[in-house]
Amino acid sequence: MATRQVTPPISAPALLLPRDIDHVRLLGRWVVLAVVVGAVSGCLVHALRETLLLLASLRSLSPGAIIFVLPILGGFINGFAIFRVDREARGEGIYTYIKTSGDRESRLGIRFVVLKVLATLATLGSGARGGLVGPFVAIHAALGLVLCRCLPFLRRFVWDQESGLQLSGVCGAAGAVGALFLSPLGGGIFAVEILFGGSLSYAALFPAILTSTAAFLVSGLLRGQVRLGWIHPDWAAGISAATIAITLVTAVAAGFVGILFVYANKRLPYFLERRHIPLRWRPVIGAVLCATAAVVFGREVLFTGVDLFGRGIPDLLRTTVAYEIGSLARLLVGIGLAVTFTVGSSGSGGLTMPAMTLGVLSGAVVASIFAVDPAQSLPFLIAGMTACLASSLNVPIAAAVISLEIFGAGMAYAAVLGSVIGYQIGRGHLMYRYLKA
Repeated sequence: MATRQVTPPISAPALLLPRDIDHVRLLGRWVVLAVVVGAVSGCLVHALRETLLLLASLRSLSPGAIIFVLPILGGFINGFAIFRVDREARGEGIYTYIKTSGDRESRLGIRFVVLKVLATLATLGSGARGGLVGPFVAIHAALGLVLCRCLPFLRRFVWDQESGLQLSGVCGAAGAVGALFLSPLGGGIFAVEILFGGSLSYAALFPAILTSTAAFLVSGLLRGQVRLGWIHPDWAAGISAATIAITLVTAVAAGFVGILFVYANKRLPYFLERRHIPLRWRPVIGAVLCATAAVVFGREVLFTGVDLFGRGIPDLLRTTVAYEIGSLARLLVGIGLAVTFTVGSSGSGGLTMPAMTLGVLSGAVVASIFAVDPAQSLPFLIAGMTACLASSLNVPIAAAVISLEIFGAGMAYAAVLGSVIGYQIGRGHLMYRYLKA
Protein backbone atom coordinates (compact mmCIF):
# COMPACT_ATOMS: atom_id res chain seq x y z
CA MET A 1 0.00 0.00 0.00
CA ALA A 2 1.50 3.34 -1.09
CA THR A 3 2.29 5.74 1.69
CA ARG A 4 1.04 9.25 1.47
CA GLN A 5 3.81 11.86 1.26
CA VAL A 6 3.27 14.87 3.45
CA THR A 7 4.53 18.19 2.09
CA PRO A 8 6.30 20.14 4.81
CA PRO A 9 4.70 23.48 5.60
CA ILE A 10 6.19 26.48 3.85
CA SER A 11 7.67 28.88 6.34
CA ALA A 12 7.00 32.57 5.97
CA PRO A 13 9.91 34.48 4.42
CA ALA A 14 12.01 36.48 6.84
CA LEU A 15 11.67 40.22 6.60
CA LEU A 16 15.42 40.71 6.86
CA LEU A 17 18.05 38.05 6.22
CA PRO A 18 21.46 38.26 7.91
CA ARG A 19 23.06 39.36 4.64
CA ASP A 20 20.48 42.15 4.32
CA ILE A 21 21.52 43.47 7.72
CA ASP A 22 25.15 43.39 6.61
CA HIS A 23 24.23 45.35 3.48
CA VAL A 24 22.42 47.98 5.54
CA ARG A 25 25.42 48.30 7.85
CA LEU A 26 27.72 48.69 4.84
CA LEU A 27 25.47 51.40 3.42
CA GLY A 28 25.57 53.19 6.76
CA ARG A 29 29.37 53.10 6.71
CA TRP A 30 29.40 54.50 3.18
CA VAL A 31 27.07 57.33 4.14
CA VAL A 32 29.11 58.31 7.21
CA LEU A 33 32.36 58.20 5.22
CA ALA A 34 30.80 60.20 2.37
CA VAL A 35 29.36 62.89 4.64
CA VAL A 36 32.58 63.42 6.62
CA VAL A 37 35.07 63.28 3.75
CA GLY A 38 32.73 65.06 1.33
CA ALA A 39 32.02 67.94 3.72
CA VAL A 40 35.72 68.48 4.45
CA SER A 41 36.59 68.20 0.74
CA GLY A 42 33.92 70.71 -0.26
CA CYS A 43 35.16 73.24 2.30
CA LEU A 44 38.84 72.83 1.34
CA VAL A 45 38.14 73.04 -2.40
CA HIS A 46 36.20 76.26 -1.84
CA ALA A 47 39.01 77.73 0.29
CA LEU A 48 41.74 76.84 -2.23
CA ARG A 49 39.66 78.09 -5.13
CA GLU A 50 39.07 81.45 -3.46
CA THR A 51 42.77 81.72 -2.58
CA LEU A 52 43.80 81.07 -6.18
CA LEU A 53 41.23 83.58 -7.44
CA LEU A 54 42.64 86.17 -5.03
CA LEU A 55 46.20 85.49 -6.20
CA ALA A 56 45.04 85.73 -9.83
CA SER A 57 43.43 89.12 -9.18
CA LEU A 58 46.59 90.36 -7.44
CA ARG A 59 48.72 89.03 -10.27
CA SER A 60 46.64 90.95 -12.81
CA LEU A 61 47.71 94.16 -11.08
CA SER A 62 51.40 93.38 -11.59
CA PRO A 63 53.15 96.00 -13.72
CA GLY A 64 54.73 95.18 -17.08
CA ALA A 65 57.06 92.22 -17.31
CA ILE A 66 56.66 91.21 -13.65
CA ILE A 67 53.92 88.79 -14.67
CA PHE A 68 56.53 86.79 -16.63
CA VAL A 69 58.90 86.69 -13.66
CA LEU A 70 56.39 85.44 -11.08
CA PRO A 71 56.28 81.81 -12.39
CA ILE A 72 60.07 81.66 -12.12
CA LEU A 73 59.84 82.82 -8.51
CA GLY A 74 57.28 80.07 -7.88
CA GLY A 75 59.69 77.56 -9.42
CA PHE A 76 62.45 78.61 -7.02
CA ILE A 77 60.09 78.29 -4.04
CA ASN A 78 59.13 74.78 -5.08
CA GLY A 79 62.57 73.52 -6.07
CA PHE A 80 64.66 74.99 -3.28
CA ALA A 81 62.17 74.89 -0.39
CA ILE A 82 59.07 72.71 -0.64
CA PHE A 83 60.41 69.77 -2.66
CA ARG A 84 63.48 69.51 -0.44
CA VAL A 85 61.20 68.79 2.51
CA ASP A 86 58.97 66.25 0.74
CA ARG A 87 59.66 64.93 -2.77
CA GLU A 88 56.11 63.54 -2.99
CA ALA A 89 54.76 67.11 -3.11
CA ARG A 90 56.10 67.57 -6.64
CA GLY A 91 54.40 66.62 -9.87
CA GLU A 92 50.89 66.46 -11.23
CA GLY A 93 49.26 64.59 -8.36
CA ILE A 94 47.10 61.88 -9.94
CA TYR A 95 50.11 59.60 -10.38
CA THR A 96 50.72 59.90 -6.63
CA TYR A 97 47.06 59.01 -6.03
CA ILE A 98 47.34 55.92 -8.24
CA LYS A 99 50.70 54.83 -6.85
CA THR A 100 49.78 55.08 -3.16
CA SER A 101 46.20 53.81 -3.37
CA GLY A 102 45.75 50.90 -0.99
CA ASP A 103 49.33 51.15 0.31
CA ARG A 104 49.15 50.80 4.09
CA GLU A 105 52.80 51.88 4.32
CA SER A 106 52.13 55.12 2.44
CA ARG A 107 53.71 58.17 4.04
CA LEU A 108 51.01 60.50 2.80
CA GLY A 109 49.76 62.42 5.79
CA ILE A 110 49.07 65.89 7.04
CA ARG A 111 52.58 67.05 6.12
CA PHE A 112 52.02 66.01 2.53
CA VAL A 113 48.65 67.80 2.47
CA VAL A 114 50.16 71.06 3.73
CA LEU A 115 53.21 70.94 1.43
CA LYS A 116 51.17 69.95 -1.63
CA VAL A 117 48.83 72.89 -0.99
CA LEU A 118 51.83 75.25 -0.73
CA ALA A 119 53.42 73.78 -3.88
CA THR A 120 50.16 74.23 -5.80
CA LEU A 121 49.81 77.82 -4.66
CA ALA A 122 53.45 78.49 -5.62
CA THR A 123 52.91 76.97 -9.07
CA LEU A 124 49.43 78.09 -10.09
CA GLY A 125 49.26 81.18 -7.88
CA SER A 126 52.38 82.54 -9.57
CA GLY A 127 50.78 82.19 -13.01
CA ALA A 128 52.42 79.05 -14.37
CA ARG A 129 50.03 77.16 -16.62
CA GLY A 130 48.38 74.11 -15.12
CA GLY A 131 45.12 72.69 -13.90
CA LEU A 132 43.57 72.14 -10.50
CA VAL A 133 42.30 68.57 -10.69
CA GLY A 134 45.63 66.70 -10.36
CA PRO A 135 46.93 68.51 -7.26
CA PHE A 136 43.47 68.61 -5.70
CA VAL A 137 42.99 64.87 -6.20
CA ALA A 138 46.31 64.12 -4.46
CA ILE A 139 45.56 66.57 -1.63
CA HIS A 140 42.08 65.25 -0.93
CA ALA A 141 43.02 61.58 -1.33
CA ALA A 142 45.69 62.11 1.34
CA LEU A 143 43.17 64.06 3.40
CA GLY A 144 40.76 61.11 3.24
CA LEU A 145 43.52 58.86 4.57
CA VAL A 146 44.27 61.32 7.38
CA LEU A 147 40.62 61.53 8.42
CA CYS A 148 40.25 57.75 8.51
CA ARG A 149 43.43 57.40 10.53
CA CYS A 150 42.59 60.08 13.07
CA LEU A 151 38.81 59.84 13.62
CA PRO A 152 38.04 56.80 15.80
CA PHE A 153 34.57 56.12 14.35
CA LEU A 154 35.98 56.12 10.79
CA ARG A 155 39.04 54.11 11.75
CA ARG A 156 36.92 51.37 13.29
CA PHE A 157 34.79 50.56 10.27
CA VAL A 158 36.86 51.91 7.37
CA TRP A 159 40.56 51.91 8.14
CA ASP A 160 40.55 48.52 9.86
CA GLN A 161 38.69 46.89 6.97
CA GLU A 162 40.67 45.11 4.25
CA SER A 163 39.74 47.56 1.50
CA GLY A 164 39.05 50.58 3.71
CA LEU A 165 42.45 52.18 3.10
CA GLN A 166 41.93 52.36 -0.66
CA LEU A 167 38.31 53.44 -0.25
CA SER A 168 39.20 56.41 1.94
CA GLY A 169 41.61 57.73 -0.71
CA VAL A 170 39.10 57.16 -3.52
CA CYS A 171 36.42 59.06 -1.61
CA GLY A 172 38.77 61.98 -0.98
CA ALA A 173 39.65 62.18 -4.67
CA ALA A 174 35.97 61.96 -5.67
CA GLY A 175 35.09 64.81 -3.30
CA ALA A 176 37.73 67.02 -4.91
CA VAL A 177 36.51 66.45 -8.49
CA GLY A 178 32.82 66.67 -7.57
CA ALA A 179 33.33 70.00 -5.81
CA LEU A 180 35.56 71.43 -8.54
CA PHE A 181 33.26 70.66 -11.46
CA LEU A 182 30.01 70.77 -9.48
CA SER A 183 29.54 67.28 -10.90
CA PRO A 184 28.25 64.85 -8.24
CA LEU A 185 28.05 61.79 -10.50
CA GLY A 186 31.04 62.55 -12.72
CA GLY A 187 33.33 63.25 -9.77
CA GLY A 188 32.80 59.80 -8.31
CA ILE A 189 33.19 58.07 -11.67
CA PHE A 190 36.39 60.00 -12.45
CA ALA A 191 38.06 59.00 -9.16
CA VAL A 192 37.29 55.31 -9.74
CA GLU A 193 37.87 55.20 -13.50
CA ILE A 194 41.29 56.87 -13.31
CA LEU A 195 42.32 54.27 -10.71
CA PHE A 196 40.76 51.04 -12.00
CA GLY A 197 40.57 51.78 -15.72
CA GLY A 198 38.13 49.56 -17.58
CA SER A 199 37.29 47.39 -14.55
CA LEU A 200 35.13 49.69 -12.43
CA SER A 201 34.57 48.44 -8.89
CA TYR A 202 31.07 48.91 -7.46
CA ALA A 203 32.50 48.66 -3.95
CA ALA A 204 34.52 51.82 -4.66
CA LEU A 205 32.16 53.49 -7.14
CA PHE A 206 29.09 53.89 -4.94
CA PRO A 207 30.90 55.40 -1.92
CA ALA A 208 32.82 57.66 -4.31
CA ILE A 209 29.58 58.95 -5.86
CA LEU A 210 28.09 59.55 -2.41
CA THR A 211 31.21 61.50 -1.36
CA SER A 212 31.27 63.48 -4.58
CA THR A 213 27.61 64.39 -4.06
CA ALA A 214 28.27 65.55 -0.48
CA ALA A 215 31.22 67.66 -1.62
CA PHE A 216 29.13 69.09 -4.48
CA LEU A 217 26.39 70.15 -2.05
CA VAL A 218 28.80 71.71 0.46
CA SER A 219 30.78 73.53 -2.23
CA GLY A 220 27.57 74.77 -3.85
CA LEU A 221 26.26 76.06 -0.53
CA LEU A 222 29.52 77.92 0.09
CA ARG A 223 29.32 79.44 -3.40
CA GLY A 224 25.77 80.50 -2.69
CA GLN A 225 24.12 78.36 -5.36
CA VAL A 226 23.58 74.60 -5.63
CA ARG A 227 22.72 73.66 -9.18
CA LEU A 228 23.81 71.55 -12.12
CA GLY A 229 24.53 72.96 -15.53
CA TRP A 230 26.34 76.08 -16.63
CA ILE A 231 24.97 76.68 -20.14
CA HIS A 232 22.16 79.08 -20.90
CA PRO A 233 19.33 78.07 -23.28
CA ASP A 234 20.46 80.49 -25.97
CA TRP A 235 23.48 78.26 -26.53
CA ALA A 236 21.36 75.37 -27.67
CA ALA A 237 22.03 74.16 -31.19
CA GLY A 238 19.94 72.09 -33.57
CA ILE A 239 21.08 68.68 -34.78
CA SER A 240 21.59 68.14 -38.48
CA ALA A 241 23.63 65.83 -40.70
CA ALA A 242 26.24 68.57 -41.13
CA THR A 243 26.42 69.11 -37.36
CA ILE A 244 27.00 65.41 -36.74
CA ALA A 245 29.66 65.22 -39.47
CA ILE A 246 31.57 68.21 -38.08
CA THR A 247 31.24 66.76 -34.57
CA LEU A 248 32.88 63.53 -35.76
CA VAL A 249 35.72 65.47 -37.41
CA THR A 250 36.20 67.48 -34.22
CA ALA A 251 36.33 64.35 -32.05
CA VAL A 252 38.99 62.77 -34.26
CA ALA A 253 41.09 65.94 -34.37
CA ALA A 254 40.87 66.47 -30.60
CA GLY A 255 41.71 62.80 -29.99
CA PHE A 256 44.98 63.21 -31.84
CA VAL A 257 45.66 66.47 -29.99
CA GLY A 258 45.31 64.41 -26.81
CA ILE A 259 47.91 61.92 -28.08
CA LEU A 260 50.35 64.77 -28.81
CA PHE A 261 49.69 66.14 -25.33
CA VAL A 262 50.56 62.76 -23.81
CA TYR A 263 53.70 62.45 -25.95
CA ALA A 264 54.96 65.90 -24.95
CA ASN A 265 54.44 65.15 -21.26
CA LYS A 266 56.28 61.87 -21.73
CA ARG A 267 59.32 63.36 -23.45
CA LEU A 268 60.13 66.30 -21.17
CA PRO A 269 60.53 64.32 -17.90
CA TYR A 270 62.55 61.74 -19.85
CA PHE A 271 64.80 64.50 -21.22
CA LEU A 272 65.39 66.02 -17.78
CA GLU A 273 66.11 62.60 -16.31
CA ARG A 274 68.58 61.69 -19.05
CA ARG A 275 70.43 65.00 -18.58
CA HIS A 276 70.63 64.36 -14.81
CA ILE A 277 69.09 67.73 -14.01
CA PRO A 278 68.91 68.10 -10.18
CA LEU A 279 65.39 68.02 -8.77
CA ARG A 280 65.67 71.49 -7.23
CA TRP A 281 66.38 73.04 -10.63
CA ARG A 282 63.67 71.29 -12.64
CA PRO A 283 60.73 73.52 -11.56
CA VAL A 284 62.88 76.59 -12.20
CA ILE A 285 63.77 75.42 -15.72
CA GLY A 286 60.13 74.59 -16.39
CA ALA A 287 59.01 78.01 -15.17
CA VAL A 288 61.56 79.75 -17.40
CA LEU A 289 60.35 77.77 -20.40
CA CYS A 290 56.72 78.51 -19.48
CA ALA A 291 57.46 82.24 -19.26
CA THR A 292 59.26 82.04 -22.62
CA ALA A 293 56.19 80.41 -24.16
CA ALA A 294 54.11 83.30 -22.79
CA VAL A 295 56.45 85.83 -24.41
CA VAL A 296 56.30 84.01 -27.77
CA PHE A 297 52.61 83.03 -27.87
CA GLY A 298 51.06 85.74 -25.71
CA ARG A 299 50.52 86.25 -22.01
CA GLU A 300 47.14 84.49 -22.24
CA VAL A 301 48.94 81.14 -22.00
CA LEU A 302 49.89 81.98 -18.40
CA PHE A 303 46.30 82.10 -17.19
CA THR A 304 45.69 79.01 -15.10
CA GLY A 305 42.63 76.77 -15.06
CA VAL A 306 41.26 78.70 -12.11
CA ASP A 307 39.57 81.24 -14.42
CA LEU A 308 37.45 78.34 -15.67
CA PHE A 309 35.65 78.67 -12.36
CA GLY A 310 36.10 82.41 -11.94
CA ARG A 311 34.24 83.47 -15.08
CA GLY A 312 32.21 80.31 -15.52
CA ILE A 313 32.31 77.88 -18.40
CA PRO A 314 29.83 79.73 -20.66
CA ASP A 315 31.92 82.89 -20.62
CA LEU A 316 35.07 80.88 -21.32
CA LEU A 317 33.43 79.22 -24.34
CA ARG A 318 32.07 82.52 -25.64
CA THR A 319 35.53 84.05 -25.35
CA THR A 320 37.11 81.09 -27.14
CA VAL A 321 34.86 81.18 -30.19
CA ALA A 322 35.40 84.93 -30.51
CA TYR A 323 39.06 84.38 -31.53
CA GLU A 324 40.16 84.19 -35.15
CA ILE A 325 41.51 80.86 -36.34
CA GLY A 326 45.11 82.10 -36.23
CA SER A 327 44.73 83.17 -32.60
CA LEU A 328 43.07 79.87 -31.73
CA ALA A 329 45.97 77.91 -33.25
CA ARG A 330 48.45 80.13 -31.40
CA LEU A 331 46.70 79.52 -28.08
CA LEU A 332 46.44 75.79 -28.77
CA VAL A 333 50.19 75.44 -29.27
CA GLY A 334 51.14 77.97 -26.59
CA ILE A 335 48.95 76.50 -23.84
CA GLY A 336 50.02 72.96 -24.69
CA LEU A 337 53.70 73.91 -24.40
CA ALA A 338 53.21 76.01 -21.25
CA VAL A 339 51.40 73.17 -19.46
CA THR A 340 54.02 70.64 -20.55
CA PHE A 341 56.87 72.86 -19.35
CA THR A 342 55.16 73.42 -15.98
CA VAL A 343 53.91 69.92 -15.16
CA GLY A 344 56.62 67.95 -16.97
CA SER A 345 59.28 69.68 -14.88
CA SER A 346 57.65 68.58 -11.59
CA GLY A 347 55.52 71.69 -11.07
CA SER A 348 52.40 71.14 -8.97
CA GLY A 349 49.76 71.64 -11.65
CA GLY A 350 47.16 69.38 -13.19
CA LEU A 351 46.56 68.04 -16.69
CA THR A 352 42.82 67.41 -16.63
CA MET A 353 41.56 70.95 -17.18
CA PRO A 354 44.38 71.80 -19.63
CA ALA A 355 43.33 68.74 -21.65
CA MET A 356 39.75 70.03 -21.61
CA THR A 357 40.96 73.49 -22.67
CA LEU A 358 43.00 72.05 -25.55
CA GLY A 359 39.93 70.10 -26.63
CA VAL A 360 37.76 73.22 -26.55
CA LEU A 361 40.36 75.08 -28.64
CA SER A 362 40.51 72.15 -31.10
CA GLY A 363 36.74 72.29 -31.47
CA ALA A 364 36.87 76.04 -32.05
CA VAL A 365 39.55 75.59 -34.73
CA VAL A 366 37.43 72.99 -36.56
CA ALA A 367 34.35 75.20 -36.26
CA SER A 368 36.32 78.11 -37.74
CA ILE A 369 37.58 75.97 -40.62
CA PHE A 370 33.99 75.02 -41.50
CA ALA A 371 32.82 78.63 -41.00
CA VAL A 372 30.31 77.66 -38.32
CA ASP A 373 28.36 80.45 -36.66
CA PRO A 374 29.89 80.93 -33.16
CA ALA A 375 26.40 80.80 -31.65
CA GLN A 376 26.00 77.27 -33.07
CA SER A 377 29.46 75.93 -32.21
CA LEU A 378 28.75 74.47 -28.76
CA PRO A 379 28.49 70.80 -29.92
CA PHE A 380 31.97 70.98 -31.43
CA LEU A 381 33.50 72.53 -28.32
CA ILE A 382 31.94 69.78 -26.18
CA ALA A 383 33.02 66.99 -28.54
CA GLY A 384 36.56 68.39 -28.60
CA MET A 385 36.66 68.72 -24.82
CA THR A 386 35.49 65.16 -24.11
CA ALA A 387 37.60 63.64 -26.90
CA CYS A 388 40.84 65.24 -25.71
CA LEU A 389 40.11 64.34 -22.09
CA ALA A 390 39.23 60.72 -22.92
CA SER A 391 42.21 60.41 -25.27
CA SER A 392 44.86 61.71 -22.88
CA LEU A 393 43.56 60.42 -19.53
CA ASN A 394 41.55 57.37 -20.74
CA VAL A 395 38.42 58.27 -18.75
CA PRO A 396 35.65 58.10 -21.39
CA ILE A 397 32.74 57.49 -19.00
CA ALA A 398 33.77 60.28 -16.62
CA ALA A 399 34.37 62.66 -19.54
CA ALA A 400 30.87 62.05 -20.94
CA VAL A 401 29.10 62.24 -17.57
CA ILE A 402 30.87 65.43 -16.46
CA SER A 403 29.98 67.04 -19.78
CA LEU A 404 26.34 65.99 -19.41
CA GLU A 405 26.18 67.42 -15.89
CA ILE A 406 27.73 70.69 -17.05
CA PHE A 407 26.02 71.19 -20.41
CA GLY A 408 22.77 69.28 -20.02
CA ALA A 409 21.18 66.35 -21.83
CA GLY A 410 20.68 68.37 -25.03
CA MET A 411 24.39 67.98 -25.81
CA ALA A 412 24.51 64.26 -24.97
CA TYR A 413 25.30 63.17 -28.53
CA ALA A 414 28.36 65.45 -28.73
CA ALA A 415 29.63 64.32 -25.31
CA VAL A 416 29.19 60.62 -26.13
CA LEU A 417 30.71 60.82 -29.61
CA GLY A 418 33.67 62.79 -28.32
CA SER A 419 34.41 60.51 -25.37
CA VAL A 420 34.08 57.24 -27.30
CA ILE A 421 36.11 58.37 -30.33
CA GLY A 422 38.76 60.06 -28.19
CA TYR A 423 39.15 56.97 -26.03
CA GLN A 424 39.50 54.66 -29.02
CA ILE A 425 42.17 56.92 -30.51
CA GLY A 426 44.21 57.35 -27.35
CA ARG A 427 43.58 54.14 -25.39
CA GLY A 428 47.16 52.95 -25.96
CA HIS A 429 48.72 56.22 -24.79
CA LEU A 430 47.74 56.53 -21.13
CA MET A 431 49.28 59.66 -19.59
CA TYR A 432 50.09 58.09 -16.25
CA ARG A 433 52.25 55.34 -17.70
CA TYR A 434 54.82 58.03 -18.36
CA LEU A 435 54.23 60.91 -15.95
CA LYS A 436 55.74 60.14 -12.55
CA ALA A 437 55.97 62.15 -9.37
